[in-house]
Amino acid sequence: MLVASGLEILANGRDALDQDGLRIDERGGGDIMGRVRDSQFIGNGADGIEFDEAGAGRVRATVSSTAIIDNGDFDVAADPDDGFDIDEADAGAVRLRLVDVVASSNVDEGVKVTEQGAGDLLARVLAETSRTPRTPPACCWRSSTPGSCAARSAP
Repeated sequence: MLVASGLEILANGRDALDQDGLRIDERGGGDIMGRVRDSQFIGNGADGIEFDEAGAGRVRATVSSTAIIDNGDFDVAADPDDGFDIDEADAGAVRLRLVDVVASSNVDEGVKVTEQGAGDLLARVLAETSRTPRTPPACCWRSSTPGSCAARSAP
């Protein structure tokens, strides 16, 4: 199980296709389970976050108070990517909970969930006033130029 808090994953994957900010692949009968909070995934060449479950397992994820912005612009013609991409194939299911998440200015979808097997999909999207996502660097916030953080060095 992935438990992450306070991550700043910025401007990765600028040299080859499919270089995500955070990627978890599970190909067997196991599950992908993750909790991410108070984090930033900004300006990555492919998906900001990708969970790819291709076996008989399931995906359970909760993301809260997190910014997923300006991702997926490395090679738009060959492989446009998303802010947060969950793919589940085979007999598993997807359970997703998003709380106070900003997913904007990504090349393809902000959040994309695909369930291709015999399982089901349940998503809850909540906006709470008690918490707000961490403010991303000014160069990325609602940027009109995808990948504008690529030239920025990580703090």
